[in-house]
Amino acid sequence: MAIDMKDRGSIGCSYYLARKKTLYLMEGVKLGDLEIVDTRESVPSIKLHIQPTIILVSTRIDDSIHALLDPRSSSSGTSSNEDQSVLPYILETRPSVDFNFQNAKNNLINLRISSRGPRLMAFMTPGDSIMNGLQINENFVGRQESLHKLSALINIDCELTVGCAGAVLTYLQRRRAVEQLPGEEDLFKINSLSMFSLSGTMFITADTLASLQVLESEHHPHSHNLGPTKASSGSKEGLSVYGLFHHHAHTPQGKISLKQYFLRPSQDFNTINDRLNSVNIFLQPDNSTYVDSLVKCLKQIKNIRAVMINVHKGVSTSSGSTGGGIARSVWISIRQFVTQASKILEIIQNINRGRSLPIIILHSFDPLNFQRILMMIVETIDFQSTLEKHRTVVKSGIDPQLDDLKYQYSGIKSRLSRIAQDIQKTILVAQLIVEYIPNQGCYLITPRDPEIENYMITTDCDRMFSTDTEVYYKDNHMRELDYHFGDLYQDICGKYPFNMEIEIIHQLAQKILEHEELLTECSDICGELDSLIALTKGAQINKFCRPQITVSNVVNIKNGRHPLQELLVSSYVPNNTALVGGQGEKSFDHSTDDESLSDISLSAQPEGKNRHIPSTHRVSRGLSSENDAPSMLILTGPNYSEIFENGFLEPRPELSFGHMEIRIDKKAKSLDSQITYLYK
Repeated sequence: MAIDMKDRGSIGCSYYLARKKTLYLMEGVKLGDLEIVDTRESVPSIKLHIQPTIILVSTRIDDSIHALLDPRSSSSGTSSNEDQSVLPYILETRPSVDFNFQNAKNNLINLRISSRGPRLMAFMTPGDSIMNGLQINENFVGRQESLHKLSALINIDCELTVGCAGAVLTYLQRRRAVEQLPGEEDLFKINSLSMFSLSGTMFITADTLASLQVLESEHHPHSHNLGPTKASSGSKEGLSVYGLFHHHAHTPQGKISLKQYFLRPSQDFNTINDRLNSVNIFLQPDNSTYVDSLVKCLKQIKNIRAVMINVHKGVSTSSGSTGGGIARSVWISIRQFVTQASKILEIIQNINRGRSLPIIILHSFDPLNFQRILMMIVETIDFQSTLEKHRTVVKSGIDPQLDDLKYQYSGIKSRLSRIAQDIQKTILVAQLIVEYIPNQGCYLITPRDPEIENYMITTDCDRMFSTDTEVYYKDNHMRELDYHFGDLYQDICGKYPFNMEIEIIHQLAQKILEHEELLTECSDICGELDSLIALTKGAQINKFCRPQITVSNVVNIKNGRHPLQELLVSSYVPNNTALVGGQGEKSFDHSTDDESLSDISLSAQPEGKNRHIPSTHRVSRGLSSENDAPSMLILTGPNYSEIFENGFLEPRPELSFGHMEIRIDKKAKSLDSQITYLYK
């Protein structure tokens, strides 16, 4: 991720997502004067949204942004390029030339990424052929045409963001030059460009998330299970609002989508209502069976975007698998996905009001292509043999030459056994085995014995190597067998080019990649469906009700409950909350000292409880205007009654009063049950 800021509030950002091979550019944020909007609140939101592993900043970046990214730089004056083990990302400071707008625009044009669909027209200028020194033909794309196509994909006027994209491209180019191996073309490849914006979401800092207990990560109690990275940190979700829902999500992409709901709450009226409508549909009693069926299907779905990365690499088993890792086989994952996706489509078609769901399952899922993909895999891969041999095995009947090699390989053991019996008749060795070792050929194997070793050497046998119990020899007969059989295992499934089985699997991978866009899009939709069902399950278990969304500055809650606090107490009394927002800014008596600003709390807790304020007698004159009245005034302290006794707060529709009542039950046996606090 690259981030840049200048002009006291204009922020640009761009990041590269290797999983999707996509470069994202943020709509420019013009925050204006720092006294109006504190830009320190926006950068943590960008970090939470992207969760980068590497952050690139310019040498000209504002010190306030640099201090947010590396707090040590402001406190101790240390450089950000020193030891960064305490940071969850690598922070690199790059020259400002890497963030140059014109250079970045040229690099983006050179990517030659066009919009989807066929090329219906060509746009050329007289200078294209002169500048490029190329002969104009139907495949030629001029600079101006590339610029127009680029402008259709991204907002080219966001100079700060485009400059950040250039810094990311420069960084990827350096990494590619160092890490790319011969023949590897997909490393840090960019297939698409996309814009993203935070304008439709709420800016939330990490401190806010922690204070409201929206997210609460707990470390593993055993220090040996704490890893250095987020993926291996061994942490789990603690008591939090997100924790009430996250264990109901079953797919990797669904868990990511659900977490984004809490990290970046939407402020779009239609988006919020679409999610609420989906939860309503899933909560209908006659749909409960269908929802359970959807959950069963989702449990068997993997993140196909990650699987397709392995298909691109030509890997048949996901990275990191050992031993019985075949359960995570690429082909098993794709087979399960298309099978379960077809079932999901059928369930959605039968569900009550399923066609009203905002997720585009009915329009995006293609059962015909799902069936084609399934048949290609099932007709090519022998899953039973794959499970037994811990590698991808091609079915018989696909290639006659491959079938012949497999037939020879399957019978080589019995044939070598007969050869060993014939050889044993001609030499004075009690125990003799002839064995084929893949990639090495045939060997005479005898027990480790000095007398046998001396005899074998005198019969012109070359000792090749030995173990603690056996000695391996080669003679002219073994070399003839090597020439006759060749390296059968290598020809069938070896790791070098032009082997029969690998070539067939490669052809299958190329056919599957033709449907990559369909598979990845449907995988993302399944993640969205999974997150919505997780919200449904959490709402059902915790007995949440649907709120009525309004654009008015009003909050009206009846019998409100705190989702976390009610889990920690033996009895909880619901509270009502009624807030009516004012039309202007709150105005206080500025003739008093600054300490008076801390004497008022203008906040509402989710459960309707109030926060303690030391004193309140100095705020009366600042609340005389009805239009500037706060949404809620919370007063505590020994002398708050003076405000009411002297008539400083007159009754008005925008202002309501509440006080605490304590009920004592002397007959209660338990001490905890004797006192009940009620809020009115």
